Amino acid sequence: MNEMGRGAPAWPDPPKKVAKEALPQDAPPAVKIDARAMQRIAGEAVAHVDGVLGVKAGMGDLLKGEDDKTAGVEVHVSDKGEADVQVRIITEFGRSIPEVADEVMGRIQGRLWSLAGVVTHRVSVEVADTMTPAEYDKQYGMHAH
Repeated sequence: MNEMGRGAPAWPDPPKKVAKEALPQDAPPAVKIDARAMQRIAGEAVAHVDGVLGVKAGMGDLLKGEDDKTAGVEVHVSDKGEADVQVRIITEFGRSIPEVADEVMGRIQGRLWSLAGVVTHRVSVEVADTMTPAEYDKQYGMHAH
């Protein structure tokens, strides 16, 4: 179980072509997923959370919609293959920040698991700002969803 109190769902059993006992126990994983791929998955997950107007990258860049989904998202992978994810968001003013952050954490954890089979050790959400959609559009020239 991770720090958010959610355990990852059980990974489905592999096809029965080879008995599990016949597989070498110390063999390296057959698939290595790069941190950039995990960043993109996490960024896409955040883009679909109601109450998130944008993902705030470093140097004041603001990205949302179809732009680069890795900006504003950092992923560090442990030796065990578990991911620590950090994301900076701008929330919609008037929405519950703890509820939005919880939804962001759950979506990231769920998508990394379902698309990549990656267990998240921790998902950290930093709320960089909160504003109305009109303020967001005026400041960044982008339409919030």
